[in-house]
Amino acid sequence: MGEIRLRRLVAADEELLRAATHANMNWRGRERFTYRQIDSQSHFSHYSRFDPERGDFGLVAESDGRPVGVVWCLFLTADHPGYGYIGDGVPELSLCVWSGYRGLGLGQRLLSGALHAAREQGVKRVSLSVESGNTTAVGLYRRVGFRRAPEAIDDGTYSIELSGVAVRPERPQERDRVRAVVAAAFPTNEEADLVDALRPEPEWLPGLSWVGEDEAGGVVAHALLTRCRIGDADALALAPCAVVPGQQRRGAGTAVINGALEAARATGERYVVVLGHPGYYPRFGFRRAADFGVHLSIDVPDDALMVLDLASEWDVPAGRVGYAAPFGL
Repeated sequence: MGEIRLRRLVAADEELLRAATHANMNWRGRERFTYRQIDSQSHFSHYSRFDPERGDFGLVAESDGRPVGVVWCLFLTADHPGYGYIGDGVPELSLCVWSGYRGLGLGQRLLSGALHAAREQGVKRVSLSVESGNTTAVGLYRRVGFRRAPEAIDDGTYSIELSGVAVRPERPQERDRVRAVVAAAFPTNEEADLVDALRPEPEWLPGLSWVGEDEAGGVVAHALLTRCRIGDADALALAPCAVVPGQQRRGAGTAVINGALEAARATGERYVVVLGHPGYYPRFGFRRAADFGVHLSIDVPDDALMVLDLASEWDVPAGRVGYAAPFGL
């Protein structure tokens, strides 16, 4: 299996969307709907009509130049609604990963990329439709924050409210602003002092300290990736992550972490470790590190130490995590 790369979806990919729609409609593994039905019935066919001019956007995952997954968001209307339609101006998301590439975190990667793109476009809300029996898909969507849409007429329509926070790399003059965010997010200055102590270290990497900025231009969130090692292999440590109290539980943390992870992926980084809440970080694709033989020099709960393969290949090296000196681990 070659390296999986993402590219933007374009109008010429409509045949790809047709195949993905057919696969989604027949997710149980048997053909309930034929290509002829999908082409001839408007409530199916509009899922393969991609129109960037109306704002549609999406991503294609490719391995060795061949598509292996796709996520796309369509701005459908009340005149021609989709199954997940909840209102004009709310794009409906669809996701498909080809058989043979499932279970590798690719769906999570595509979904995170689409939501990141939606935020960049200023989209405030995204919807989708999923059959209740598709428990794998339901679990994935719920992990990233989708919940049943209150205005929907059936239980299979979900939506997510996107943070108004814009994410970007930290700027050189923002050291004090970042410190203020981290200090506000934690009961002591320990984490803020850690960020300051990491700055002069060789493990501090340009472009991997990310901030979230609110509509007034204030920095309200921060996520940091620094160099670490898993055994003899290069990796990144995600820590600390901080959101000011007034912005917590509003998606700012998710947005800034996704931004940092996408930046790391774009530079060719492969592995990320995090020590944190096992109910939160799996939404980004993290898995239990112990399952790959990854451990710390101290005892921590198995579920608290997690690892992410940014290439979705999951050939994670085993070994002890070695952090930058200021971590003290």
